[in-house]
Amino acid sequence: VSNDEEIERLPRGEYCDGTADVDLSKMCTEDGEVAQDSSPPQPLKVCILEIGCGYNVPTCRVISERLVLDLRRRGGLPSLIRINPLHPEPDDDDVDEFTISILGRGLASLKVIEAYYGEIQASNR
Repeated sequence: VSNDEEIERLPRGEYCDGTADVDLSKMCTEDGEVAQDSSPPQPLKVCILEIGCGYNVPTCRVISERLVLDLRRRGGLPSLIRINPLHPEPDDDDVDEFTISILGRGLASLKVIEAYYGEIQASNR
């Protein structure tokens, strides 16, 4: 399945031409007009959290990595956080710089992330 075929399967928007647009400076109004924001567009920041997808779940791994590369190609700032007790590393070397590999089990890793996140929030108050 090509990326174009995968994109065609995505739900369509109600306004404009119905396609998703990564450029968030373009917002469609109910009458189909495109409203322009005067500020320069900011890159879309996306974090993909993949839990427990080892080599036995290649479809999920491939889709996550393709999405990271596609977002990057379109000017986004993607991050892939892959949590797996055996194989948290990226399969594609091109995704390596955008991947945080956590060697561990899902729930235990999420609890550690939550604890650190709580500390960050507390220090920012």
